[in-house]
Amino acid sequence: MLCVIISLLPVLSPELGDLVGVRIAMTQKKMSWSGQAKHAWDLATGLRDRGHEVSLISVPGSAFTRRAVAAGFPHLKVRLGGLREQMDALFRIVRFLRANRVQILHCHDSREHQIGCLAAPLAGVAAVIRTKHNTRSLRNVFSRLVFGPLTSQIIGVSDAVRDILVTDGIPAEHITRVYNFVDTDLFQPGTARELRAKMGIEQGRPVVGTVGRLHRSKGIEDLLRAAPLVEAESPGAVFMLMGGRHEQWQPLVRELGIEDRIIFTGFVSDVPRYLNVLDVAVFPSH
Repeated sequence: MLCVIISLLPVLSPELGDLVGVRIAMTQKKMSWSGQAKHAWDLATGLRDRGHEVSLISVPGSAFTRRAVAAGFPHLKVRLGGLREQMDALFRIVRFLRANRVQILHCHDSREHQIGCLAAPLAGVAAVIRTKHNTRSLRNVFSRLVFGPLTSQIIGVSDAVRDILVTDGIPAEHITRVYNFVDTDLFQPGTARELRAKMGIEQGRPVVGTVGRLHRSKGIEDLLRAAPLVEAESPGAVFMLMGGRHEQWQPLVRELGIEDRIIFTGFVSDVPRYLNVLDVAVFPSH
């Protein structure tokens, strides 16, 4: 991801061609510490580590904001609720972009992207980049305008995201597909024997799991209904689901009679450590 953004800089604007100390602002409006927020955080810290000047725009009280403040990033806190808040955010973002002499604005969500596309030309920003993390279709003409001529380049995190955008009328050459990255220094399967034992999982039992928001759209029901079928082929298999709000799935677990094979960890902050317990990681999202 870092290399792709850096390689795009001269294409987006000739004045960015030296690639040294590029001034980048990144927006993130998620309140909770989600996969999207983590993605933006890793990108922001990675770009700063490479010598670029990174400033951040996020929502007051969010997990992302707390990290940004603690890490010493130049930072702006704005609310993006109703129309009045959005207008206030627009003018504050323009001032912030000007004050930090930002050359690239990188957005990760719809509301911030729309406001960013209005703020960028007023602040003299050379380019706007949008990473689209989901497969929701563009809903109206304004959405297509924002994703079209008002955005310099779109990064789609999968083929499905790219295909949706093309179907909605965005030119394929305007989209760069970049899969989400994996830090192989952190993710090392088979290295979490102590945690495995603490969770009461006997050595040798295969562990299948997923991590994320345990919402129906994430395919959690599909995974649970698959558990008895997998266990029939692989006796002793354990299924570990990492994420909050698991209570809604307890009735189905009892209905399927798989209470002794399902582990709900709740929210985990040290995701790599828990993923290292798994033999098979499943991503059943719809």
